[in-house]
Amino acid sequence: LDLSRCLMIDGVNEALVGLTSLQHLNLQHTQLSLLPDDLTNLRYLNLSRLGTIPVDYLYDHEFSFHSEETWDILINQICRINLSELEHLDLSGNCNMQKIPESICSLTKLHTLDLSECINLQKIPESICTVGSVKFLYFENCYSLSEIPQLGSSATSLPHFVVRAGSDGSSSNLVLLKSTAPSELEITKLENVKSAGEAHSIKLMEKQSIWKLKLKWTQGVDRFVDDKMLLEKLVPPSTLSTLEISGYNSVIFPGWVVGQLPNLDSLVLRDMPNLEEWDASYSTGEEKVLTRVEIDGCPMLRMKGPLPKSKDWGIICSDNVLSSWDECIVSHTSAYSSSPVTTSISVRDCKGPHQWRWLQHFPGVTYLSIDDCGDLTGSPEITQHLSSLETLRLKDEDMEELPKWLGELPSLKNLKIRGSNGIKELNENMRKLTKLESLTLSFCNSISVLPHWLGELTSLKRIYLYSNGGLRSLPASIQQLTNLRKILLSSCHALEHVVAESEEGKMKLTHNQERESVLPTSLKSLYLSGCDGIKSFPEGIHQLTNLQYLTIKGCPGLEQWCELEETKTFLARIENKV
Repeated sequence: LDLSRCLMIDGVNEALVGLTSLQHLNLQHTQLSLLPDDLTNLRYLNLSRLGTIPVDYLYDHEFSFHSEETWDILINQICRINLSELEHLDLSGNCNMQKIPESICSLTKLHTLDLSECINLQKIPESICTVGSVKFLYFENCYSLSEIPQLGSSATSLPHFVVRAGSDGSSSNLVLLKSTAPSELEITKLENVKSAGEAHSIKLMEKQSIWKLKLKWTQGVDRFVDDKMLLEKLVPPSTLSTLEISGYNSVIFPGWVVGQLPNLDSLVLRDMPNLEEWDASYSTGEEKVLTRVEIDGCPMLRMKGPLPKSKDWGIICSDNVLSSWDECIVSHTSAYSSSPVTTSISVRDCKGPHQWRWLQHFPGVTYLSIDDCGDLTGSPEITQHLSSLETLRLKDEDMEELPKWLGELPSLKNLKIRGSNGIKELNENMRKLTKLESLTLSFCNSISVLPHWLGELTSLKRIYLYSNGGLRSLPASIQQLTNLRKILLSSCHALEHVVAESEEGKMKLTHNQERESVLPTSLKSLYLSGCDGIKSFPEGIHQLTNLQYLTIKGCPGLEQWCELEETKTFLARIENKV
């Protein structure tokens, strides 16, 4: 009997009375509060998400969640009545269930217990390990569960499956996965698999319910089976959407990686120090485009053949990947349109040296992040391939000056520079970034002043300055930024003035003329935090009639300013202030 999602039905427990032959009962998303005592032949019972609301009901109906007390009564009743034939119990997604009673052990034929998404579950009895029939426990996203019972050799938890080698020289416990059909699966300690035949026996390719798969070997330990031989037998199902492989120790991949996965959307390759070659010629076809490919910790890897098409690439600690891209045949244009596919590239800890010529293969990139990848000042050819770039993020502790090609990015709207303590100033040619809308500087402690030409970047809407320990003030020319909407200043301890005093402002003060606001009147949000050197606000701040958000935190020098009557009048008309 399947009554799942029958939220509008009342009296479910009364209706079930007398159905003594029932073996399979699905009550997911119902309002059940008690079970009849006579359902003694049940083998499968699904009580997932009782009292909760499916997404498609959210806007039309109101239902309450089962309380902790209601759950205590129900779960104790399930364990009390004679369910001696029950093999599969699904309690997943019940947010208010906090504990499982010791009496769960009375379910002597229980094979599978699913507690996934029980986010407030705090305790499972240790004695559950004594129920010899239990083979699978599902604990996915049980965030409050502090300790998982130590399972015996014949039982395992899912979706995280830990491979254990048989102590008597027999096969590993990997064969236990043969009878499972999870939607997500993470297999770790694959080095404990005793033979490639074990991997073949679980028939992973036939598990069409799996959409997310992680395969992980432990680095630096001995294997019973060569990693390539084992991976050849772990071909995922065609339904797979997300794949992560880590700790793989062989020098080459089997052909199925990407090639036989038509629904693959995300691929992560991590911690493969010996992998030298990935021949991507086995691509699934011109039309297949992945959302993300990440290659992390594969320093020897060189890619061959046409690259897999992906909207987002992440390359970390994998220098040879970048250099091999120059040699690959690349066609990053969608089969259904002439627009380039890849729009985002992140490169980190690839010291090079790099010529960055590989960027020519990605003409449609709008986001580029380069972290700790060595000297960029000698790579002017980068700009030839970045005409579409809108966001650039740079970080390098050893960088002493910003690359001069920064000013040659005609489409740049967002610039983020972080963790570059060697940089003392912004380059003069950056004044050509006339489309720049957002500027972020953080942890650049050697920058003491921002250039006067900042006022020429009239498209600027946002300025974010975090933890720049040497910064003393913003330039007076900031007043010219008539599109500026937000200024954020945080943990800039050397900051004495929000804006430097202009000569014109000093002259007006001498002649007792009314001061203009040194901040642009377009400003809507001003955030100051941890700037303990600031003693007063800029003159004319009361003229910021568009200011809607004002935050002042950890700025003790401004306490006296906040008590002035003129200030209180100004603050009274600001909608949101802290």
